[in-house]
This record gives sequence, structure tokens and C-alpha cells, in this order.
Amino acid sequence: CLFTGNYNRCASQREAMAAFKTIFVTVGTTKFDDLVRTVNSEEFIQMVISKGYKKMVIQAGRSSYSPTIDDARFQSEIYQYKESLKQDMEEASLIISHGGAGTILEALTLHKPLVVVINDQLANNHQAELAMQLQADQYLVATKCQSLLETMEKLDTSHLKQYSPGNPQVFGQFLNKIMGFGTDISNPNRDS
Repeated sequence: CLFTGNYNRCASQREAMAAFKTIFVTVGTTKFDDLVRTVNSEEFIQMVISKGYKKMVIQAGRSSYSPTIDDARFQSEIYQYKESLKQDMEEASLIISHGGAGTILEALTLHKPLVVVINDQLANNHQAELAMQLQADQYLVATKCQSLLETMEKLDTSHLKQYSPGNPQVFGQFLNKIMGFGTDISNPNRDS
């Protein structure tokens, strides 16, 4: 839109997207049948329709469950994998995700409201620790499959903070300093 100079068209496209509320659900590369089943349940579909959502896109990963959503008032798209989830995330009004750090970071960087569903089936569940800490820091809402419907019914994302990514150069400068290479990381051949 910025390149075409048609700012009125861009504004109307943004307004149309805002009016067409979409949920994007992702399980990443894992198998998370409980989440796929939960968002495919009739009760969940009816609840999100009542909240004004018009479409749900489900990235089902290695799920052995084959979701089918059959409601004329609601559009759905379901797939296993895509090379990139960025477009689906950008188009979403809300993202419901597994607890993978990469997926969480991508959603937060796009400043999208995020509900992270903790997979209780994982051993050494570092994903739960990450989700709970980011919820405590008010960047996302964390829940479990058995509580997702209730969480969505009560969902209020107005208190969530926008995530600001750190500056990787600061860490690079720190490493250079402790390794004795100087602090200028813009020129690797220069010793400060």
C-alpha cells in the first residue's frame, strides 16, 4: 500500500480486516491433538462465533486428528505445515499457540494478542515455564486445553503489554569485550 500511494485503499483494507476477526491456531512442528480437538469442538466454534470471529485458520502439524469445521457462518482453513506462518499470523486478530519459544516470539514481535496453550503431555515442560513467566510479565495469556474455552469466554487482552525485541548488538559487544576483541561489532577486523 505504501508503494502504490493509494492510502485510502489501504485504510479500507485495514478496516475490512479489523471487521473480519480471524483466529490463527498453531501447534508448530509438534503433535498436539488435544489443542486441535479443542478448537474444533462445536462448543468452541459456537463461542468464538458469538465473540464475533468469522474465520479460524488451524496449522495442525503432525496431528493424527483430522479437524473439520462445518458451520456456514464461519470460514475455516486447516493445513499441516507451510514454509512460513508469518502471513497467517499477520492476518490474525488473535493467535492461539502451543508453547514453543520461536512461535511465541514471532507472535509477540507482530504485536498480536496471544493465548498460549500449555501441552501437559511434554516431559521437562520448559514451554510451561516460559508461558507462565510471559503471562506474569503481561505479554500473553497462558492456559491449558481443558481451560481454553473458559479462557476464551473471559478473554481480555487490553492489559497485555507490547513486546519490544532486545538489541542483539548489546550482547555482541559484551561478548567481544569479555573475549578481548574490543566492542565494535560493526567491523569484525577492527580492534577497539
